[in-house]
Amino acid sequence: MVVESVAAFPRYTAFFNFPSGGRTHGWKYVVDSNLDWGQDMLRLQNYLAGRGAIKVCIEVMGLVPLEQSGIHTAPIPSSREQARQQGCLVVVGLTQMYQMQSFDGYLDWLNGMQPSDRVGDSFWVYDPGGR
Repeated sequence: MVVESVAAFPRYTAFFNFPSGGRTHGWKYVVDSNLDWGQDMLRLQNYLAGRGAIKVCIEVMGLVPLEQSGIHTAPIPSSREQARQQGCLVVVGLTQMYQMQSFDGYLDWLNGMQPSDRVGDSFWVYDPGGR
């Protein structure tokens, strides 16, 4: 228990013990408020600013307006090709990806891609342009 607690520091909000997959695989069992309380929004803002992302196509729970940080956001397109054409970096919250996704399957195209990055414990980043 001590090792797990130390390994979770300083991100205790999305804690998963080792048998459940830990921080990297616990989302396979539960998402929503078990994973995301908005604790990674500042990390996301810093990540996007550090990457120089100008346009971000985003779907996350409890979105704090990133426009306040000078980051332009748009809804996630319905295909990788559309995302490439729009020139956006795609950010999706794991709750939206695996629990809140609508029945029209508009995020299904992301299942065929590997995330290019992960921000905190609740956001995956996809680069449709493959940069």
